[in-house]
Amino acid sequence: MKKFSELEVNEQVFFKGDKNPYIIKAKGGNFLIAVTQSGDSYTIIDVEKEICGPHDRVINIYDFSKQDDIDNLLVDLINQKYGIGISGRYGAKVSEVIDLRKTLSQQ
Repeated sequence: MKKFSELEVNEQVFFKGDKNPYIIKAKGGNFLIAVTQSGDSYTIIDVEKEICGPHDRVINIYDFSKQDDIDNLLVDLINQKYGIGISGRYGAKVSEVIDLRKTLSQQ
């Protein structure tokens, strides 16, 4: 079985209790950014800390239906621009919210 750090762009992330998968749209540093097909929901996964969730900004400047914005968020996370990170309030342990077996057993 894979590790989260081995997942690649265009692979899927499955949340427990959610029928629709998230698709990894960006990968770099310790981070994966996965977005629903509709682009209306997203998650950031820190593969080192094994946490996931939305970013911690009150105002969202990123449009997750646009690859350029997703890429910009990834760069901002890696460079810690503006101190951006995963939300402490809405973040969670990967093992608690993601179906690890389904996500990591993809071929």
